[in-house]
Amino acid sequence: MPSNCAFLVDNEVFFDPHEGMQRDVAQAVALRVTTGEGPSKYFLRGNRGGGKSYLTRNIFHALAMAFPGWRYAIVRRNLPDLHKNHLIHVGKELRKLGGSYHETRHEAKYSNGSIGFYFQC
Repeated sequence: MPSNCAFLVDNEVFFDPHEGMQRDVAQAVALRVTTGEGPSKYFLRGNRGGGKSYLTRNIFHALAMAFPGWRYAIVRRNLPDLHKNHLIHVGKELRKLGGSYHETRHEAKYSNGSIGFYFQC
């Protein structure tokens, strides 16, 4: 049974944050978006492999789907990290969401006009 924080697409669970940090952050972001209360910036920390990138990407997917025309950017320090933590997953995820991913420009385009940008710095 999915939690109350689950992101559903066509009545299927697309993302359900696990108990702990992921669920706490998802609930805090939902509160901020719906009421304007709570922090506007978040610092995620934890061990490698703990799901920080996965959580971030899926929260942005959910926001992009909820707010037509919304734009976001995900930035990583270098292209190898960006690729292994995000880019290898984005195309498949966007297809499930009814959107598309442009690999050359690293742009996620959603069916409602929202766009996500993936950068290295």
